[in-house]
Amino acid sequence: MNAADQPDTSAGATISPASVAMLAAAVPAGLFALTYLMAAVNGHVGWCLPLVGNCTDITHTGLQPPESFVFRIGMVVVCVLFVALWKLVGDWFLLHAVSEQDRRRGRRLMRLGLVASLGLLVSEMMLQGSEESAWILHSVGATVYFLSAYLAQLLSTIESGRLARRKPGVITARSLDLKRWIIAAETLVLVAVILGRLLGWREIGRPAQWIGSYLMLAYYLSFSLDWRGRFSAGLWARLDPQTRTDAK
Repeated sequence: MNAADQPDTSAGATISPASVAMLAAAVPAGLFALTYLMAAVNGHVGWCLPLVGNCTDITHTGLQPPESFVFRIGMVVVCVLFVALWKLVGDWFLLHAVSEQDRRRGRRLMRLGLVASLGLLVSEMMLQGSEESAWILHSVGATVYFLSAYLAQLLSTIESGRLARRKPGVITARSLDLKRWIIAAETLVLVAVILGRLLGWREIGRPAQWIGSYLMLAYYLSFSLDWRGRFSAGLWARLDPQTRTDAK
């Protein structure tokens, strides 16, 4: 492995990569549920089971105060966690790379994840209320997020499969199966949205946004299965010394 690909570990950190993955899944999952409940209690959205109903989408749970304050501050935290997570994903694959092609693929999916995170931040910062929101910019940012995050997760699944074959035991079978099932489900949601729009059923976008978002969060959680005991805390991150398998 080239020294240039080794993350800087000169300073410590109090949070492990596995914990970052768990937070990147848990914080937005809790935030979306909280702002929906606040919006429903305040009469700003209807009551339903959002994952299967069509009373509202995630966006409209954070449009009106007081839930809008919680939503916008929370989404900044979420985007920071997503940036940190995708940086760690890139480091993880770079640390296990055995060729320049492996390193290029690792950097590519990391960049896609970072683009997705920034797209999400731009999208949510455009929300100012029903009338004041810059809806076109919001839609562009949201589209960038979902498509870039989907592609980054797809490439991560493929790369995880390669890593599992190259270094058995580094990626657990449970984690790899979970990633594959989630990608399959996300693909079905994406196809359903496209078909629904073509057929004029615009309401499909509401439950699809909830389902797609929580599937993506479940995917982020799968990284904690890969990293616990194999990826140590540091200024960036490093392989645990007991499981280090650097390329020759």
